[in-house]
Order: sequence, then structure tokens, then C-alpha cells
Amino acid sequence: MSLTALIITDNPELFKFYEKAFRDGDIHAKHSFYNTQDVLSKLLSVQPQILLIEAAFGDRAAWLLNYLSELQIPQRPAIFVCLEYRTPGWEQLFLRKGAMYVFEKSMSEMNIADCIMNLYSLYRNMEQQEKLFPELARLLRDCGFSPKHRGYSCIVESVQMLIQDGNVAHKSLTKKVYPYVARKQSTTPVRVEKNIRDAIRHAWEQENKRILLQLLGLDDGQKPPSNGKLLSSICERLREILHEKQHMVSHTTR
Repeated sequence: MSLTALIITDNPELFKFYEKAFRDGDIHAKHSFYNTQDVLSKLLSVQPQILLIEAAFGDRAAWLLNYLSELQIPQRPAIFVCLEYRTPGWEQLFLRKGAMYVFEKSMSEMNIADCIMNLYSLYRNMEQQEKLFPELARLLRDCGFSPKHRGYSCIVESVQMLIQDGNVAHKSLTKKVYPYVARKQSTTPVRVEKNIRDAIRHAWEQENKRILLQLLGLDDGQKPPSNGKLLSSICERLREILHEKQHMVSHTTR
């Protein structure tokens, strides 16, 4: 299946960098300037699966996301935002408006393109849980997990299965979760277990120890959490987040 990415930026030179990066990943990139007429025309004619909004400041991206949320289009793309500076307030707003992930421009165009391709692949596999994916992606990023790490996709797909199954017992990992993820990724359960373990160690060593412990409610310790402890903590935290969101929605609709 051929994929198309629509990149919204007023900088043609920046588009060229993204175009080359996406081309290396077999994704066709199209350009749109920051005006509603051009955006709408390209969305209807190109019908992209991926939409990347490049903006120096949050207010421009917020304006565009508001516009996109009101459009009636045949196919709604997976939306990614790249900002000069990312702040929690803007990020929460973008997620509520439908963004899948928010990047900072401190990353190179090549790295952003690589991450988007990895995240989109995972997003497609989780289409039935589209409300879950942005929260999971944000939680993993805050804990120091990068989409470029091979263990990232293993964590995402493990969490997906555990959330669906409702069973986060450690014994289910080797018997059910690792084989399930291995089949989806054409690898072995042993490799899945190792990739997750390596991703945890990498996040732990990137000075994210305190944040990881705090966000996931883990006990302080000198060693990284086990795979089972990390996955169960992520599932628990996601359920809390989704419950809070559902409560807010029901409260506002009364």
C-alpha cells in the first residue's frame, strides 16, 4: 500500500528535507502552505494518510487543528505536529484536537520522518483504539521511550493486547503476549522480550529515571523495572487516563 504524507509549512526548503526523508521510507510527500484554501484543496485531491503540521508556535498549529476538526473529508489522516518549542498545555490541546503525536524541532527532519513512519504503522494496527494511542504515545515519550528504538513497537503492541485482554499477570507475557507480538513483527518471543528490556534500560539511562518512576507510580529503586512491571504500570496508568477523560466528557454533557 502506497502512503502519502501532506506536509503543511510555509518554508519550501524545509519541505524538501521532509520530502527526502519520507522518500527514503517509500512515502510520497506533498506540500501545502498555511492557508485554508490550499490545505483543503490538497486534502481533497491528495487524500493523505499522514498529515504533518510544521509550526514555529503553538497558536498556528492550534488554529489549523481547529479548522481540520470542522472539515467533512472522506478520509481523516493521522495528524502529527512539529513545534519549535513544546509545552504541556499546547500538547494536551493538540491531543484533544486529534493529533497523534507532538515533536520538537530539536529533532532532525530525518528522525522525525522515521518516527512518524513507525508511529503510523502502530496507529494503523490500533485503529480500534484510536483514543488510546495518543495517550500511550505521549506517556511513552514522557518516560523517555523513543519511537526509533526497536523495543518501542514491542511495548505498544504488548500494551494493546493487555488492554484488550484485561490480563496483566506476568505469566501471560511469555505464554501469550510475547508470541502475539512476535507473530505480528515476524520475529521471536525471545527477541520481543529482549527488545522491551533494552528499551527500558535505554530510557532508564537517559536521565529519565525519576520521571519514569513518577509517571508510572513505580517504587524507587536502583534497578530498572522488569518488563512485566513496566507493562502492567502502563496499562494501569492508561486506564486511569481514559477513565478521567470519560468522566470529564460525561460531566460536560450533563
